[in-house]
Amino acid sequence: MTDVEMTVEPTEMDRYLDRIRKHEIRFAKIVNWHTGLILMTGEDELVPNCVDGTYNSVSQFDPKLDEDGNVLKYQQGEFNEERTLNLLAKVVKYAKSLDLKVEKDHSGDDFQVKVWLDQEEWLYIIYYCKREAVCEAVVTGQKVIPAKPAEPPKVVDVIEWECRKISILGLADKLDEL
Repeated sequence: MTDVEMTVEPTEMDRYLDRIRKHEIRFAKIVNWHTGLILMTGEDELVPNCVDGTYNSVSQFDPKLDEDGNVLKYQQGEFNEERTLNLLAKVVKYAKSLDLKVEKDHSGDDFQVKVWLDQEEWLYIIYYCKREAVCEAVVTGQKVIPAKPAEPPKVVDVIEWECRKISILGLADKLDEL
């Protein structure tokens, strides 16, 4: 053999199999996270809708009842802020037990908790709930929406959100008090 080693270019099949291996590793990390979280917390509400769920709602609602006290299926009741925050606290506590980075964000339409499973691979799971869990809608004025053909103008409230500071670690510590 010469001093110059021969390198073989990977084939399209090699590249395809490499993408599959990377996807399998990513999928395993997601499945392991969800499985561990559910086993540690015992919370079925944390089971994702998709097997590779990376965007999961934790908003909890009390059951809606009819006049006789029977649960009305497929009808959403009142938002349960306390139960929702307890679920988020369990997510945070489990993530912290694994030394995972956790971030919060209430700047959009939802309150979100992001758990980083692998920062190098940009792999994270987001748990979101109604922003009302940590913010209060405050009417600051009104605005007029101009008329459209066959519709009169509308006057709607202008709403701003006042969000209290919420400690992610405080959420997790709250569980120890329960």
